[in-house]
Amino acid sequence: MNVLITGVAGLLGSRLANWIKKNTEHTVVGIDDMSGGYEENIPSGVRFYRENLSVDNLDGIFEEHKIDIIYHFAAYAAEGLSPFIRKYNYQNNLLASTNLINHAIKHDIQRFVFASSMSVYGNIYNPPFSEDLQPRPIDPYGIAKYAVEQDLRVAYEQHKLPYTIVRPHNFYGRNQNIWDKYRNVLGIWMWQIINGYSPTIFGDGSQVRAFSYVDDSLVPFWNASQKDECVGEIINLGGIHEVSIQKACDTLLKVTGTDLLPEHHEMRHEAHYAYSTWDKSVRMLDFEHKTSLEDGLTKMWEWAINPDYILYNEGMFPSGPESTTNVDSDFVKNYTLDGNRGFDYKELQDVISDAQKEYKDTKIMLNPMEYTSLDAPTNYYHGCNNFSDFGVEVEEGDLIFPYEGDVFHHEDDADTIEEACKKLEPNQGLKTRCADELYDTKI
Repeated sequence: MNVLITGVAGLLGSRLANWIKKNTEHTVVGIDDMSGGYEENIPSGVRFYRENLSVDNLDGIFEEHKIDIIYHFAAYAAEGLSPFIRKYNYQNNLLASTNLINHAIKHDIQRFVFASSMSVYGNIYNPPFSEDLQPRPIDPYGIAKYAVEQDLRVAYEQHKLPYTIVRPHNFYGRNQNIWDKYRNVLGIWMWQIINGYSPTIFGDGSQVRAFSYVDDSLVPFWNASQKDECVGEIINLGGIHEVSIQKACDTLLKVTGTDLLPEHHEMRHEAHYAYSTWDKSVRMLDFEHKTSLEDGLTKMWEWAINPDYILYNEGMFPSGPESTTNVDSDFVKNYTLDGNRGFDYKELQDVISDAQKEYKDTKIMLNPMEYTSLDAPTNYYHGCNNFSDFGVEVEEGDLIFPYEGDVFHHEDDADTIEEACKKLEPNQGLKTRCADELYDTKI
């Protein structure tokens, strides 16, 4: 089968793509507009297309790959911000979805799995929210999600498009966008702690949620597309243990080992108690809550402070380097980028020059995981002694591009980092590794 995942560069999309590649023989095709995801999250072997679902014609992708199953995860998941960006919210979360549904109907898709949201329930019900409740969303984000659910229902009635609606709640984990201050609160706190800020809590922290480690959802999501009994169903999916926001913050502080304390702000407009039932997901999707909040945050923290961790330990590369050493220097550690997921070439060259002077015997390379966002939390250079495991012979002056297929490749027609960077599309971040003649490189 050929599986299409939208939002493949985000948290859920990238993790499910990785699971499918590791556990099945199916082909994975990915779409993302890169507005909130990162290309580095996409596992090798995924046929990736950068597309805007709300405006782009996708016929070519469907015709080339003969898509059988769609997982629609793409969305701008900033519920609290949605009342202030109504047009953007509806373009990205509603119009984009209806465009995709049109293509699904046209190309006779076998199953359309839609990641909706717990936000459709609103705040008039006492939790846990069950699937048989009438949705009453209270913000444009929830309205858009519910509208897509209704469009899928009508598409099934009119065109026999088989669909399954999954309502996830409070997913977190590796590959999460922790740099967007309007997304999941655990990611926001993690970014704050990494940068030395106190994690912010709105109100007294007594609000209650059930957080869900993303990897626990992968088998259930796969089953949603494979089981016939799931057609036409709406299924909640997420953690089974409720926890206060204060307790969640305390758990993260324990995991990080920081001496920072939470900073309480004025209460904002939000549901005080918000969590869902989970028994239907256990019965129909074989859901298991395997990962405690502390264990999940530990895994996410290891990823957040060392992005190479996830790459080298989960098979996104054929193998990792023989050794990688952090260069612990203030001018490197504190370096942040200019602009939204971009950088100033001259400033970058100056930083590299300083690094060369201070670490004459170390091969300095740029870690592409770390140069993808404004004020990214882990802007370090890494030293590496050996690239041979990646199938690359590195020579002085070579530029190495790590994300072209399954192995590293080097480019012969660019003489400097700046020249190579200018070849990249705007807002794509740095995706270059360099072995410059000024380095004392041992291959």
